[in-house]
Formats: sequence, structure tokens, C-alpha cells
Amino acid sequence: MDEFFLESCYHGVNFQSSRPLQQLFLRESYNCFVPRLLLKQTQLIDQPILHYQDVETTDLDIAPQQCRINLPWRLTRNGETLMYLAYAMIERQHQINHMLTAHAASVCGPTDQSGILLLGKEGSGKSLTALKLCRDYSYRLGANDLAILCWHRSQVFVEAGTEFFFLRQESVRRNLPDLAAQIPWRETADPWLSKTKIKPEDLGIERFFKSNNRPYRITKVYSMHVDETKTEVMVSPAPSLTTMLYLNENFSRYIRNTCTTLLGGSNYEMLGYIPSFDQPEFYDFRRRLIAYLVNSLEIRHISGPLQGVAEYIATH
Repeated sequence: MDEFFLESCYHGVNFQSSRPLQQLFLRESYNCFVPRLLLKQTQLIDQPILHYQDVETTDLDIAPQQCRINLPWRLTRNGETLMYLAYAMIERQHQINHMLTAHAASVCGPTDQSGILLLGKEGSGKSLTALKLCRDYSYRLGANDLAILCWHRSQVFVEAGTEFFFLRQESVRRNLPDLAAQIPWRETADPWLSKTKIKPEDLGIERFFKSNNRPYRITKVYSMHVDETKTEVMVSPAPSLTTMLYLNENFSRYIRNTCTTLLGGSNYEMLGYIPSFDQPEFYDFRRRLIAYLVNSLEIRHISGPLQGVAEYIATH
């Protein structure tokens, strides 16, 4: 039996597995998506437990504190399925401690500890804007794709995040043609589906958390829409209804498991239902965090060409 503790940003899950998973989790390509992934060989008392048994029958018993997963190994996608289930359990630990996983990008100022949070749906330009701010204005990358936000003393901080750029070929080609020519893209019939991971260091960009152990405070928030068909940058208060609905969906998607389900096998077969791990007290903490972003930081909607959007954010 392989027994260990898997941790992401201070919170984790005890693993008990009939298959050896420790080295697999550390070397597989999917682990880079888990912010600040650590593995400890000893288990921790009073922490959630995930039991995995490699058997031919499928039997799932999923609860916030203990999951028993019986699955054939071939359905686990080399452990990826188990990793995503573990992260759902870890998210509950995050929210108990007033932290949450957000789909967002964030950069920190070149000389101080103040940060910018970039929000928006997939394809809205969060990654490109973060990349542009880092390349042209010496910002440091704090998070891209996933950001761990912390609510502390009535302020919002970035605690950790995914620390690489996951770039879409079509978006880079349209907005940063000089960079597009330098990247070895994966060949696909549709450039919109071609994405690649790039380390910040390979672009001469500094990662904030490489040299800093403390979180940084968010002082500005933007809802993004990079649009190269526009000639001017438009900045306005974010629409109230759509903003509140979007923030509620974004900040609760990992605790409610609306974006994480058990997928396995070569065709990502849906294997089983993960219930919501949400609780009223988690909702209340998210409500206060959202109110702070909307009312105190006055989240703004920004749209326009990439160059203009990045210049506005960097100079205001």
C-alpha cells in the first residue's frame, strides 16, 4: 500500500493506494496545473483521506473527508483522475481557511507588493495581457489560469497560482506575431485548438513566488476583453448583474465541482458524480470577498487592442 500526503498551498489529502503514485504525481505533465504541489511521505492526522484500489469493478464512495475509489487502473489516465478528485477535496480545505481557487491571471508590480487580478471567460485575453505586462512593463507573474485567492483582514491576496503561460496559437499569432514565430506549436487543423505551455523564464519573465514566500495584495481588478478589431481602449464600471453572477460562478466552481468530474479512459468517459462540497460559511466568505472586489476595488471592464489594454493597466 502506497501511503503519503499530497498538498497544494498548505492544504492536502492523505493517499492510500494499491498502486505506487508518489513519483507518478511528481513527474506527470498534469501536475503543473496544481498550484504549489508538494508531496510528503508521511500522512497527517485529521486530514481527508482518499483510498484507491485497482480492481476491475467500479465502485465510488465520495465524501468531503473520505473517498473510496475502486477503479481499473486503465481508467485513471495514469493517475490524472485521482489527482483531480484530490484537488476537489483540497479545495474544501482551502475554503475552510478563507482561500479559494479562481480561474484568473494575476501579476505583481515590478518593485512593490501590489498586484492586479485579471478576470474573464476563456479566450478573453487574460494570459496575453499578463504576458504583455510582464514582457513590456516588468511585472512579475503570480498566477495564470488558476489563482489561489486568500481573504485576510478584509483584503484579497494572491497566495499562489499556476506559474506558466498556456498560450493559444491563434491568439498569439493575432496579438503577438513576433512571439508566435518563436514558439514550437503543436500541429492541428484549427490553430484555435493548438495550445502550448511556456515557462516564464524562457521569455525572460520573473515569477513572483520564485523569490517571495509571502502573498501579495490585490489593488486593481479588471474584467478582460482583448479585441484587436477595436482601435481604442474602453474602460467602464463592470456591469452589476453579469459581474456578480460571473464572480459567484468563478469562485464556487471548484467547491461545487461544477468544473471537475471524474473523467477516465482514453476518451474521457464520465465515471461518476462528485457532489458539491459547499457549505453556508464558505458562501459567506466568498460573498464578502466578492463585495470587496466590486465595492472597494471597483472592478473595471476593459476592452480594446492588447497594446492599449496593457498600457492602460500599467499606467493607471
